[in-house]
Amino acid sequence: TGALKKITVSLLMKQSPPKFWKILFLVAGLFNFLAGCLGMVFPAQGLRFASGLEITEPSILFIFFMLCFVVALFGIGYFMVAFNAVANRGLVVVGIVGKISFPVMALYGYLNGLATLEFMLVIAGDLIWAGLFIYYLRTSKKALTS
Repeated sequence: TGALKKITVSLLMKQSPPKFWKILFLVAGLFNFLAGCLGMVFPAQGLRFASGLEITEPSILFIFFMLCFVVALFGIGYFMVAFNAVANRGLVVVGIVGKISFPVMALYGYLNGLATLEFMLVIAGDLIWAGLFIYYLRTSKKALTS
């Protein structure tokens, strides 16, 4: 983790903070929006990836579709932060809650045989996003108050 920290700090120093954060939230928005839309278009395949099961029950596919819609909505929220970080600062807090909660729920699912290891590993990446979002809030608060 020491090497990762050095790389992250190096990237932060090379980019001007506003540009870095704009790019970060654009990428987060794109990732969430595309992942959500893919799940909405291919709910059976998304559920197979997440659970390892062939699920064809329409009501379950619809619930997964709605979950993916919420994921896409988070993407729109991150786009809003990218274009007006000060006005949409509260969306970052909501994003942090989601980015921490979802991996915890996925871990619960994995430990109880409800989720695949592949799904768990992909979702664990949300913890990295949560760390970056927390770092943004801490550093931008200092910039806003100084």
